Amino acid sequence: MGKLEKGKKAIEKTLEKIGDVPISEIPAEMIERGRAATESLIAKYGHLTVRAINAVTFKDELRDAFPIFNDELDTDFLLELLYFFPIDKTYISTGSYDQYLYDLEKTVIDNYDSGNYQVSFFYAHLIFMSYAYYCLELAYSIWPDRIKDQYDLLNAYGSRNKPNIEHHENTYSFSKIPEKEIFKVFYAIGLDVQFIQQLSGYVDKRDDYAHASGEGNLSEQAFRQNIKTIIGNMNTLRDLFLPYLKSLYIEFMLERLDVDYDVVTDNFNDFVFDNSLSICDLDYLCHLGVKNLQESNETLKTNYQATRNIHCAFIEYCNDNDGIALPDGYPSLRNEKYLFYRYKNHAKEFIENELGINEYRCVKDGGEFPLYECPECRDEQLVFDAERGKYHCFSCGHNFTDEDLSFCERCGRLMYNKGEPICDNCIRDTFARI
Repeated sequence: MGKLEKGKKAIEKTLEKIGDVPISEIPAEMIERGRAATESLIAKYGHLTVRAINAVTFKDELRDAFPIFNDELDTDFLLELLYFFPIDKTYISTGSYDQYLYDLEKTVIDNYDSGNYQVSFFYAHLIFMSYAYYCLELAYSIWPDRIKDQYDLLNAYGSRNKPNIEHHENTYSFSKIPEKEIFKVFYAIGLDVQFIQQLSGYVDKRDDYAHASGEGNLSEQAFRQNIKTIIGNMNTLRDLFLPYLKSLYIEFMLERLDVDYDVVTDNFNDFVFDNSLSICDLDYLCHLGVKNLQESNETLKTNYQATRNIHCAFIEYCNDNDGIALPDGYPSLRNEKYLFYRYKNHAKEFIENELGINEYRCVKDGGEFPLYECPECRDEQLVFDAERGKYHCFSCGHNFTDEDLSFCERCGRLMYNKGEPICDNCIRDTFARI
């Protein structure tokens, strides 16, 4: 369900309760809650364009892929299990996804919807183990020698052969290794021994639920706590890769400091999919902060605005396409220089998205769409911001005040204000006729 659709549904539910009630009889507490909710929405989405607000994000599509009988039931906390996996492995609409993961998630949600919490937890655990196998495969691709040395020490189940890490058939080949054993491999990249032991204890607890113990089904509260534990364990594994992820992002930025917005944004999709990034990875990168990035690299520090531009553009991309929550204070990061970078040679988009003026409606209502030919470069990329009394050209970058320019009384073209009523072209044309 998109942002606009959620807002529509919320309004409909409110109207069902108070639609026919006189304003004077509406409880003050309800009015205050409505005011607070409105302010919260404005703070969260106020700077976004209608296109961005109405966009269907990856999170929206993922939610729609797992419908439930009880539409009042919150399953977002279960969908979070898939946020750790590469987006291309969980992007149902593209067809290039992990069918096994999809089946596991569907079983988790269906059983939660039916109140079979113990069964749901069991399959949620299988999602966690799947993530461990994904992490092992990723770790080997980054640090092959370190991982192989540690992997060679692991044991396999009984007589089953341990898969060759250099030539394993697929990600799930690692399921031949005992669950308690698999986590030991991450010691090579910094996983604490104490946490490895903690994971072993978690597996023992999961085994208690998996066998016929004669105990009753899990309560919903206990189930939610177990899901919280799983997500915590997945976060701990993911944390091992964050320094590497940050280095990938910094490298991406360094290669594009002098590149235009259109090219940079075209590269984002490749960056996400070529590096098998997940929703959790994107969330981490979006919340790094410009200062954090600059303190990590001297070149980024000396190119403050370019760093800020690329980071802001990436945040917008992740919010629009994947539903990543915006960092606190993000609207203030979108300074004037960023907007000029963002809308270079796209002045009309700036007018509609940032000034909120629709060309069709503006002209239809008898207004004047504030897009003009620039007197400096002659490109039709000059925008007038009436609120600030300022012109800016999104082609050559020149700024003008409303006192710098005036309209030719003959042809209507904007010109430098030299105290003359008509422009130079009209003056020449007039003399040519004499």
